[in-house]
Amino acid sequence: MDRFHYDKKRNAAIIRDLKSTSDMKPSTRSIHTQFYANLDGPDPFKYKLQLAFYVHLVKANYPDVNIEKVIIDGIGTYAPYFYEAIEYPIEMLEDCWTTEIEPALTRLAAELNE
Repeated sequence: MDRFHYDKKRNAAIIRDLKSTSDMKPSTRSIHTQFYANLDGPDPFKYKLQLAFYVHLVKANYPDVNIEKVIIDGIGTYAPYFYEAIEYPIEMLEDCWTTEIEPALTRLAAELNE
């Protein structure tokens, strides 16, 4: 997690994570970059899992805080240094926690206790 913005008046937060990538080039098929296309599809680097951990950690430590947005700030590693902010739906990240991460942690704990 590169940035955690907390608005005390509204008790709301935004989680941001910076990713540098060589895939930050215009896509020939959409208004987004190739980086966005990779995240929207197979997510080869499993960023969704990482962001799901961030959401879970914030909720576990600050249960009353309303997480409004979770954003990846993608920036290119070569000129012209494109930038794109990609927002992930919080519900999708919570679902990732309950369907992918939590079961894996449960299996790991069971194996360690054998």
